[in-house]
Amino acid sequence: MKQRLFFLTVFVILTGNFFPVSGQIGREGRFPGGRDKVPGGVDGPFRPAGNTADTTNLKKKKERKLKVYPLKLYKYYYADQPEDSLHIDSLLLPGHHEQNNFVQRNLFDFIPFQNMGQPVNKLSPGHLKSRRLYNLIPEGKMSSYRDATEIPFFHVPTPYSRLYYLTGNNKGQMLDSRFGVNIRPEWYAGAGYRGINSLGYYQHSLTSQENWYVNTAYHLPGGKYEMRFLIVKNHLENEENGGITDETLFENPGNDYLDRGKIPVRLQDKSIWHSRQTKLFQSFKPVKDVPLSVVYDFDYTKAFFQYDGNNQAVYGDTVRYSRPNDSIGIRNYRHEFLLGFKKDSFSVSGGWAYHRLFIKFDTIVNGTQVYVPQNHLEIYRFFISKVKKKWKNIDQNLFLAYDWTGKQIIFETGLSFQNQYFSLESNLTYQNRLPDFQYRIWQSRFERFNWKKSFDREKKLEINTSIQTGAGKWEIDYRTYSGLTYFGRDSLPHQYDEIIGYLALKYSKNWRWTKFGLAPSIKWQKLNRPNPAMDVPEWNVNLMIYYTDYWFQNNMLMQAGVKLKHFSPFYLSGYNPLNNSFFQQRDKKYGDFSLIDLFFDFKVKKFKAFLTLEHFNALWERFRPRYYSAPYYPNADLVIRLGISWEFVN
Repeated sequence: MKQRLFFLTVFVILTGNFFPVSGQIGREGRFPGGRDKVPGGVDGPFRPAGNTADTTNLKKKKERKLKVYPLKLYKYYYADQPEDSLHIDSLLLPGHHEQNNFVQRNLFDFIPFQNMGQPVNKLSPGHLKSRRLYNLIPEGKMSSYRDATEIPFFHVPTPYSRLYYLTGNNKGQMLDSRFGVNIRPEWYAGAGYRGINSLGYYQHSLTSQENWYVNTAYHLPGGKYEMRFLIVKNHLENEENGGITDETLFENPGNDYLDRGKIPVRLQDKSIWHSRQTKLFQSFKPVKDVPLSVVYDFDYTKAFFQYDGNNQAVYGDTVRYSRPNDSIGIRNYRHEFLLGFKKDSFSVSGGWAYHRLFIKFDTIVNGTQVYVPQNHLEIYRFFISKVKKKWKNIDQNLFLAYDWTGKQIIFETGLSFQNQYFSLESNLTYQNRLPDFQYRIWQSRFERFNWKKSFDREKKLEINTSIQTGAGKWEIDYRTYSGLTYFGRDSLPHQYDEIIGYLALKYSKNWRWTKFGLAPSIKWQKLNRPNPAMDVPEWNVNLMIYYTDYWFQNNMLMQAGVKLKHFSPFYLSGYNPLNNSFFQQRDKKYGDFSLIDLFFDFKVKKFKAFLTLEHFNALWERFRPRYYSAPYYPNADLVIRLGISWEFVN
C-alpha cells in the first residue's frame, strides 16, 4: 500500500502542474456559444485576472503571457446538489483546524476511537453519515465510508489537484488526493484516492482502508442534455479487539500497563466492508424552448460484509454453519424517473422511484429459537416530488417521498434567508418508515445473533433552526421519536414504543482582538424522560484560544493555539464488533473528562501544514486516566500529528 500511495502522490503532482489541456478553456475566455452558465448553477465564464494581452519582447518575438486565474473561478458541486456551487477554499481559519482529522469534518458531536479509521461514537442523536431513504452501511464503518453524494464535481479553468496527508497514530499514514480537469468547458473528468494504514496503541487495532472514485460530467448548450457519472469503491478493513478485558488495568496502570500494548484485549478478529457504487444521472429537454426536462437517476450499490473470528467466550455458542466466518452480500438498485419544470428561480419535479434491496447470507441457519432465510428481498415504490423556489434573499425547498408498498413517508422542507445583518436557516423533517434492515434481519454463526423481526415503522420529527448575527450563531434542535429501534445492552434489536423528546440549544462565536481569538461552541441538550433507547450528555463544550500572525515579510500566515473538548457524564454507547453496531448500555456513565490539543498551523500560498499535539493533557493524566470512546475502549493518549494540505492550480 505504501508503494501505491507514493506513485499516486507523484501522479497527482505531475498531472496537476503539467496536464496538457491546462490552457484550453482559458484561451477562449468563455464557453462555446457565449454561455455564462453551466449545469448545476456553476457560474462562468472563466475570465483571467489582469492584463492577458500578448506582449512583444525586445527581439520583437511574440509570446503569449501565462494567464493566472483567481481562485474564485475554481468551483465544485455534488451530484445530488448541482445547483449549489462552492468555491475552493484555501483560507486558514479556526474552523479549519477542527477538520484536521481522518474524517475531514468537524467532530463536535462525536468522539473517535483511539486509531484512525476506527468507529466514531456519538454525543448526540443522529448518524455521522446517513442516506435520505435508508442506510446500508454498518454504523461502525460510517466514519471511513465514502458515498457518491460526497464526491465533488469540479468546474475549473485549469486542472486542479489536491493532496491531503496525515500521519497515523502509532505507525502509518493517511493520504487523500483528488484531481479534476475540464477537458472542454462542457466536459469534466476527475479521479480521487484515499488510503489509510494506521497501527493503534492497543493490540489488534490495525486499520487498512482504501477509497477511490472516478467521475465525469457532460452537458450540451442550453441544457438540452446533462450527464453525471461516477464510480466509488470502498475497501474498509479493521482488526477488531473487542476492547480491553479489564478497565482497571487502564485506569490504574502502575508501571506495567503504561505501555498500552501490554493491556490484554478481548478479541483477535477482523471485519471487512467492500463495496462498489455506480451512479448515473441524465437529464433531457424533449421540446426546444420549453422549460420541461426528463430526468433519469440510477444508483447501484454492490457490497460485501465479512467478520472473521470465533470467540465463543464473548459471543456465546455457535450453530451449524457452512463457512468459518460471517458474511453478507448486499445488492441495492434504485431507478428514479422524474418530469421537471424550471422557469427562472422556480423549479418543480415529480415522478416515480423503484428500489430493490437484495440481501444474501451465506447459508440457512436453523437455530433453536429463530429461522433466518438465506435470501431476503425488499422492494419499495416511491412517489417523489421536489419543489424549489428562490426570492431575493430567500431560498425554499420541499421534498416528499411516499412508498405505497410499505406505506412509508419522508417529508422535508427547508427555508433560508440572508441579508447584510443576519442569516436564518430552518429545516423540518418527518419520517414514517421501516427501521434499517440490520434491525430486522441478521444472520451469524453465533446462535444469539440471529434474528428476523417484524418491527413497526419508526416515526421521527426533527426541527432545526439556526440564526447567525454579528453576536454569534444560535442553533435550536428539537426532535421526537416514536417506535425508535435500537440495540440494547444485550446487543440485540429492540423497539421503544414510548415517545422520546429531545431538545438542544447550541451557541458558537469567533471573537477576534488584534491577533488573538476566542472561539467557543457550547451545547446544552436534554431528553424528556430516561429511557433504554437513547442517552446524551447534558453539556458538550468546545473552546479554542488561538493567535494569528504573518511571518517572513507577510509571506507566511501562521496560527497557533489550544483547543479543549469536554462533555458531562452519560451512558456512552457500547460497541459490538460482530455487526459493527453501537448498543445502549446502562451499567456505567462515562465522560466528565477533557481532551486538550495544542496546534500550530501555517499557510504559504496554497500550501498548508499543521502540527498537533492531540490530547496533550494525557501527559499528566495517563497514570489515572478516565477517558473513553466507548465502554472498554479507551481514548488515545498523547498523539503527535503532522499533516499537509496542498492545492495545485494555475
